[in-house]
Amino acid sequence: QTCGTGDRSRSYTVDDNAADGGLECPNDHNYVQTVSCNTDHCPVPCVGSWTAWSLCSTSCGEGSRTRSYIIHSNSQYGGLVCPNSHLEADTQSCNSETHCPSDCVGAWSSWSNDCTASCGGGL
Repeated sequence: QTCGTGDRSRSYTVDDNAADGGLECPNDHNYVQTVSCNTDHCPVPCVGSWTAWSLCSTSCGEGSRTRSYIIHSNSQYGGLVCPNSHLEADTQSCNSETHCPSDCVGAWSSWSNDCTASCGGGL
């Protein structure tokens, strides 16, 4: 492995034992040495999650809503960084297709001076 501390080993194999007062082989048997290697930390990615979107700021007409990224643990040792970690919130528009109700606007005119009949029950 290239990070996170692994091991490597080597062995000493006895081909011929010492004789006639020669130096003995280590341990007089097969001998294994193990050392740590690749002791660099492995990259650790950011761990987090997005919150749910907030309610729209308007009930009709274009508004905005936000969500936040909650960081549970930051990246370390060159791991994948958190999305939008430099922002407090992510924002998007909402209700852009929802039109607000609009009331009728107008006014009655004055009564006309002329009656529709000269006598009787005209209007």
